[in-house]
Amino acid sequence: MLGRTRLLLIAGLLAVLVLCLALAWATRDALAELPFLARQQADAGRLAPNRNTHVDLRPWQTAHALAALAVTAEEKEFASQAERYADHEVDQAFASALREANMRQGSLTGEALALSQRVEQLQQTLNDDKTLVQSLTDQSASSKGAAAESAADDLEVAKAQLALDSDLLADAQRDLARAGGDEPGRVQAELAAHEAEMKDYDAKAAQNGEVAVVAVKRHGTLAGRVNAWFEQRTRHELVQEALRQARADTASLTAQHQNLTAQIKAATSSGSGLDRPARLASLKRRSALSQILVICNDRIQSQQQLAGVYSK
Repeated sequence: MLGRTRLLLIAGLLAVLVLCLALAWATRDALAELPFLARQQADAGRLAPNRNTHVDLRPWQTAHALAALAVTAEEKEFASQAERYADHEVDQAFASALREANMRQGSLTGEALALSQRVEQLQQTLNDDKTLVQSLTDQSASSKGAAAESAADDLEVAKAQLALDSDLLADAQRDLARAGGDEPGRVQAELAAHEAEMKDYDAKAAQNGEVAVVAVKRHGTLAGRVNAWFEQRTRHELVQEALRQARADTASLTAQHQNLTAQIKAATSSGSGLDRPARLASLKRRSALSQILVICNDRIQSQQQLAGVYSK
């Protein structure tokens, strides 16, 4: 009987081991359910940003998704901190992308350069049209009799010209975008979409949850604790992946910071022997690079704070 009991116990333990291995294998790709937390490629070292966008939104997307996994009031507070840091980091990324896009805008060539110049001319024409319409509107309101009728006629003509120039400008801007020369405009469009998403999120956000010492009482039974263990395992893996992502982003931004510093030093050393227009262009470039460097410092700090929250 002892031998048979021993065999049954061993068989039961083996069955439990096989079950645990099967469950571990079944949940090995839990992170892949969230595209921004997908496993990074071995040779990349970090997740690649979306190639269709200028700004990597993964810090906010990750923090936002992990916030849904928070259960207790303490976890929700950490999740709220992570969302604030991530939102700030993404905002700074947009600021940096806009400055970089404006820097590249000054080095357009060929068709893109011609279209850019046309857009600038049409924008100036449109501004003149608006000034004329406002002037004729004031003149029409202050005139009487025949002078008022003449001013009203001129006003209608000016409004028609304003509408025509607006259409021409919109068409030229679309041509410039197709030619790849309106990078600042595309970044602005992405920023507007992100701000709309954040506004909608802020309107729906709510902070509710029970403190940890109360929440833990719900897992008093063995079945409850086993279920909680599996849930906690998945949540732990997700948070650890987010922590690795934040640290990888910190390393990437640190490398970018070093590169910007080197560019500023090179521009400073090469700007002394230039003529006045070239020296002015060099100063503007150094100023833009310095602004991006300041933003980069801020982003590094935000990523470090984000990693600190995930560690907690």
